[in-house]
This record gives sequence, structure tokens and C-alpha cells, in this order.
Amino acid sequence: MPNVQATAEKTADFYLSQGTLGATCVALALFIVVLLAVIRHLYKDIQKLHAERLAEQRAMITVIEGARDAHGDLKEALRGVEATLGARAQALSDLSHQVERTAQDARHGFANTSQMATGLVEMVRDLRDMLRGRSGGAP
Repeated sequence: MPNVQATAEKTADFYLSQGTLGATCVALALFIVVLLAVIRHLYKDIQKLHAERLAEQRAMITVIEGARDAHGDLKEALRGVEATLGARAQALSDLSHQVERTAQDARHGFANTSQMATGLVEMVRDLRDMLRGRSGGAP
């Protein structure tokens, strides 16, 4: 997509020509792109784990149907299912905690970036006001 790339380059050049604020905007945009890539990667991991979970569930259904027909092996098969469910519950709990921590880190990152951008804008305003004061108030 050469048009998208050219547009992105023109936009980046425009912001970089604006000075500190423009560079901050470009840095923030890059941070957002990286963050979206991380989120996409985590989403694909969750999809893969969901597919594995579905395959395990189908396998468990097959095991349960076979165990229903074999009276002697029924207790042993149910113990295996119980162990699998316990392990899956623990794995899902761990994954949920990991996703929650990642989301919290992302929120903190956005908050820190926002505070940084606000601080930079304040510094630029103070610098502009200071320079206006030296030059006699001309904009």
C-alpha cells in the first residue's frame, strides 16, 4: 500500500517539523502502534489457547462416551477428567491473571504517556511565554 505509506511519511514529516510537540505526537503514535501489536499478539495467544481448550473438550467428550459403555473403567476415566478440568481451571486462572496484569500495565503506560505529553505541552507553553516576555510581547 504505497499510498498509506506515503501518507504516513508526510504526516510524520509534518509533525516532526512542528518541533517538540510534533516529535511527542510521533512518539505517542509509535507507542500506540507497538501497544496494539502486543495486544494483537496476546489476542492470538488467547485464540490459540481457546482452540486447544476446545480440542481438549472434544477429547473429553469422546472419553466420557467410551467410559459410559465400559462399566469397569468408568471411575478411572472420571478421575482423569477431573484432573484435566482442575489443570485447565488453573491454567485459565493463570492466563486470566496474566492478561489482567498486561492490561493494567498498558493502562499505566497510557497514563504515564499522557502525563508526559501534558508536561511537555506545559514546558512548551512556559518556554513560549518566556520568549514572548523577552521580545516585548509579540507573538
